[in-house]
Amino acid sequence: MRRTLKLAFIVSTLVGIALPHAACSQERPDSVAMQGAAVSHGAQAVEWETEWARAFERARTEGKVVVADFYADWCVWCKHMDGTTFQDAKVTELMAERVVPLKLDTDRGGRDLAVELRVQNLPTIVIFDVDGDELGRIPGYASPASFVASLNEFLSREG
Repeated sequence: MRRTLKLAFIVSTLVGIALPHAACSQERPDSVAMQGAAVSHGAQAVEWETEWARAFERARTEGKVVVADFYADWCVWCKHMDGTTFQDAKVTELMAERVVPLKLDTDRGGRDLAVELRVQNLPTIVIFDVDGDELGRIPGYASPASFVASLNEFLSREG
């Protein structure tokens, strides 16, 4: 039994090293956060850019930061974040007013960038200024309240 567990740990570590963008966050949202998501959940949705150059062009023009969501279609927590956090009225309002949202699929066009930026788990949100310098990141699933708090913290640093 111990040998099997050790082997499983070694294999999972090697997979994580070989495919750092392929790990999906295992954090579980707590029930309080989920209740908060249900209370402020709206019919709105974030309007995502899907091209790096276009997102930064808009950011420069509009004087906003870029919020890049690194995800994969197979990632359960990415889908969960899409269905809760990125549907939440407070999140969508904040993002519409203050950021250019960019969605990058790590299994398609975003793979090289994810490796370059050392995105190790999915979902991972990376916040950039208009010059492409990283301001911070939100690794793993974030409830709507947690996402708003983290994003506001990064935005306050930017000015």
